[in-house]
Amino acid sequence: MKRQGFTLVEILIAVIISSISILGLGVLMLKSVDFAKKSESKIECAIATYKAECLLNYLVSFPYNDTILENGTTYFCCINGTWCSDEDKKKCCNDNIKDFMGDDFCGNFTISYLVNETEENIKKVMVIVEFKNGNCTLEQLKGKWQ
Repeated sequence: MKRQGFTLVEILIAVIISSISILGLGVLMLKSVDFAKKSESKIECAIATYKAECLLNYLVSFPYNDTILENGTTYFCCINGTWCSDEDKKKCCNDNIKDFMGDDFCGNFTISYLVNETEENIKKVMVIVEFKNGNCTLEQLKGKWQ
């Protein structure tokens, strides 16, 4: 007697093997999406750090007594990706910074800076960048060296 086709047991085994394979692929896809999100967050942090460093270097290039380094005031340069304006009801940074950094500087970040005189003739310049998944603060001392 010649048999044609598959038995019910053979079909069940094939379905079980196929479902395990499909579940494995699903888990793999979920892991890759999670990895992509983490990578995006790290890239965003690297870009934020770079922008903070650019602004910090620009700020400390000014003379010690320049008005851009006014003691005790937080200046906002970018708020949620757009340059600070009078409508934001915050103290906005100098237009020189906007001209120097360019229109695309803000990205998707809130960028501000603060200057505090820590000791006589020493100011601490801090640049704070806030982004979707965290923030980054860079600091540098500026002295009035004789």
